[in-house]
Amino acid sequence: MKIKPQLGVVRGPLAVRQKMTFLHPDYGRGTIESHPLGLPVRHVITHGGKRAVGSFPCSKMGRTMPWESFGERALINRLAFAPECAGYLVQPHRLTFTDSHRPVSYVPDAIAEERGGITVYEVKKIHPNIYGNYALMRHYSVVSSIYAHLGWGFRIVTEAQLTRNAARLVNQRMLSRARFTAFGLAEEIAVHTFLQESGGVSPLCSLTTYLHNALGISDNLARETVLAMVARRIVGLDLEKPITPFSLMRLIMPKAPSMTLLNFWENTND
Repeated sequence: MKIKPQLGVVRGPLAVRQKMTFLHPDYGRGTIESHPLGLPVRHVITHGGKRAVGSFPCSKMGRTMPWESFGERALINRLAFAPECAGYLVQPHRLTFTDSHRPVSYVPDAIAEERGGITVYEVKKIHPNIYGNYALMRHYSVVSSIYAHLGWGFRIVTEAQLTRNAARLVNQRMLSRARFTAFGLAEEIAVHTFLQESGGVSPLCSLTTYLHNALGISDNLARETVLAMVARRIVGLDLEKPITPFSLMRLIMPKAPSMTLLNFWENTND
């Protein structure tokens, strides 16, 4: 699907499509091409070699997400469990445009739908500003301008920024362990019913006690079930603070919402 070229700024986020064309007032005509199934547009090595590489089975997205640096791994973990992130892709598209009469191609590290908008991510070990790489910063400035023209955000994040909150890292590890805990419609209905009757918010201990009594499951299984629902974005909590029995659980209504912008490949997490 081609987007009609526009010279002005696009008002509101533009829906992601497999192939898009645009006309930027400063950088002319360009394209954004994505894989038809939402897979990485370039090969990501996930084993061997001297680099730290790997893959992460993501229950939110229903697929394995590859990474090839510790920074990318940290970003994937954050997006996988962030309640404000409806979904994300890695190495999601190839942006091509012309800068100073030279063709330029750029593949970002990730794209995410967060709070109803689209954000494109670039992960760096060290921010280019730190070591004065002005050519690279200009490149990212141009890229940011193009994404802004489409109504998207653009962020450069560092590994240090993604890993500086120890509580969040511990929480992500807990959710990672619990994310494949099996639960069915009965457990989901019970959680929704209890949280709705509690005004949409309840301490974790109260919710697990309710599941223990209502479904006859152990306290430990009840807790792991709730955490699995957090990993799958059915319920949410503040991941910036340590998860304790008194952590407040909130209902994400009506249930884990499917993405509305990354919709050409949508794989719902029901």
